[in-house]
Amino acid sequence: MIKLTGINKKFGSEICLENIDLEISDGTFTALTGKSGSGKTTLLKIIGGLESPTSGTVAYDGVFINEMNEEKSSFFRNNNLGFIFQDYFLEENYTVFENVSIPLIISGISKKKIQPLVEKQLEAVDMLSKKNALVKKLSGGEKQRTAIARAMVNDPTVILADEPCGNLDSENSKNIMRILRNAVNNGKTVILVTHDNEEALKTDRIIKIHDGRITEDAVL
Repeated sequence: MIKLTGINKKFGSEICLENIDLEISDGTFTALTGKSGSGKTTLLKIIGGLESPTSGTVAYDGVFINEMNEEKSSFFRNNNLGFIFQDYFLEENYTVFENVSIPLIISGISKKKIQPLVEKQLEAVDMLSKKNALVKKLSGGEKQRTAIARAMVNDPTVILADEPCGNLDSENSKNIMRILRNAVNNGKTVILVTHDNEEALKTDRIIKIHDGRITEDAVL
């Protein structure tokens, strides 16, 4: 269970999020929607511990991540959360295999164990045949599938996806949404930021953000 209580976020005098109270159950697929500038990406970053709220708390099964120091927060994120971004954030001059290996290396996993873990995730996103390809030679869809494999290789309980289909065509977008749905079916909790109504309707719950507040919360 992810529980946000009294979340407020200001940038200077500008209010970005105001009085957010939210609970997200394990093993569910949730969409955060809203216009550009509504605060949905900031909310996702706060849920993931990438941003600190001005006030309020974020708890994972009673563990308050916004009260951790940076070292403990980084350890928690690397071992419990998987992040997927619109712009991939892959190392362009590394191979697919090397990119997906990074979270495992950070976790101190032995080289002997890394290869089967990476190959398992690459197979799950249909990228095993490209494991030795340089990222800079991949298509957009292939880059995003690589990014998803990297996000999932540490077997996180929660996957946070910020507009993962934003740079993709419709066919690749369908593939990404299918992969995320499969993750939920396998017990993961997925939180998706999207402005696309069709994508949102493929989740289990739609939370609409407007001017930093939750204005709608619908279970599908």
